[in-house]
Amino acid sequence: GGRVTGVKCQRVTATPRDDNDFNNSQRRTKKTATRTMGEVVGQTPPAEQWLVGSHVEVVTKFGEKINGEVYALDAISDAIILRLANSGKGTLQTMVDLRVIQKSFVASATLLPNPSEPSTRLPPPSYVNLADLKRKQVKAENDAQRALDSVGVGVSENAQKVFNRLSKTLPCTWADESIRVMDQVLVQPPYGPSSCKVIPNAINGTEALNRVKKILEYLQQN
Repeated sequence: GGRVTGVKCQRVTATPRDDNDFNNSQRRTKKTATRTMGEVVGQTPPAEQWLVGSHVEVVTKFGEKINGEVYALDAISDAIILRLANSGKGTLQTMVDLRVIQKSFVASATLLPNPSEPSTRLPPPSYVNLADLKRKQVKAENDAQRALDSVGVGVSENAQKVFNRLSKTLPCTWADESIRVMDQVLVQPPYGPSSCKVIPNAINGTEALNRVKKILEYLQQN
């Protein structure tokens, strides 16, 4: 679902449908409404689309009169959405009220002359930076892939624990059951200081090896 900026929603008109006289009342409601404004309460989609933006007076079957601008017509819920003046005293004047009314509860609806001053347009939707969304998508996909790659396949619980601790400070990847650290050192089972070796042709391999051994020694002691 989307969000309309600057719109304050009001109540939704509803009533129980188990009244014995409801069917007769509904037939009378539709008949009256069709005579006064069939385009609003009828079943003709082209006319409904044409009436969006028109000013109407709707009288419900309960006798309530509602004046407003036709904001939208929802064919799925069979409802009319009216845009009303802002009723909030402490809100911005650019905000408006929306009233949702089921068509089955409309006794009559009459077209009114458009006001001399046009209603204030609703603020346009917020700008969406598609490039920024794409960067966020790529980052999320990469993060998810790294999280997946950090889980060893067929390794022991201790091996995964050592990997998790090492990866907090050093870049690590799995190489079968061994842990590849900074592309410099390979930590093999049982994942202790004596199980480390420098990867062939690694740059600064000795320095990296000493660093990894110190971390593994600390892990063994804690």
